[in-house]
Amino acid sequence: MLTANIGHYFRQIAWSSLLLFFIPSALLAQPADQEKRPVQLPILEIHGGTFFPAGDFADRFGFHANVGGAFLYKTRSNWLLGVDGDFIFGPNVREN
Repeated sequence: MLTANIGHYFRQIAWSSLLLFFIPSALLAQPADQEKRPVQLPILEIHGGTFFPAGDFADRFGFHANVGGAFLYKTRSNWLLGVDGDFIFGPNVREN
């Protein structure tokens, strides 16, 4: 009986998530009367993450993290030019 109730609540949460996140973003994305003109734009990005690999990767690498950044430049003709780099940190890498 408890399992059936959990499934019911999970379905309610899933539908609520759809309504809360996807529908408002589609409705309010951009105003229709916005003037469209291309712009040049420099973009600076900083990112990082942690990873818990599984299977063969878990045996070889274990837990690891990365930190990195990127610099992009958007031209007026909508081309993106840039460089991107990451540093990967971890306690063990086994090469055997």
